[in-house]
Amino acid sequence: MTCPFCTGEGKGGLAGLLGVERTFRPGIRVGVEADWWLHSGGGSTRSVLGLAPVAHLYMSKSSPLFIKLGVGIARFTASSDEEELRTTTVAGVLGTGYEFRLSNRTMVIPYLSWLSGNGGTMRLNGAQVTPLGGVSLL
Repeated sequence: MTCPFCTGEGKGGLAGLLGVERTFRPGIRVGVEADWWLHSGGGSTRSVLGLAPVAHLYMSKSSPLFIKLGVGIARFTASSDEEELRTTTVAGVLGTGYEFRLSNRTMVIPYLSWLSGNGGTMRLNGAQVTPLGGVSLL
């Protein structure tokens, strides 16, 4: 989470990405992807979920290397037994990856992806805390 008074401490956790895409034209694929992250510890659970339409722009028509661009929505939630802190914001997606094809329809893609957005209203148990909440997930 990003906000005027947040610590900015990065936490590791379980993360993943699920995407569906289609070739738009040679060298460009378009699709939708969901990025997620989950961290539990210290009596609380924190999560990020992002959903965005994206475009994969390949360095050349036959290159397996691509740059990913997209804009969507992201939500950060931190919850314990008594409280829930949440913010939802418009977020941009920027990334890069390299396709290892296993078949015509299946591939493995090591990637680096950054999801970031600001300007979401942060709420604690439904009450507004600040209108300057945001999300950043690397």
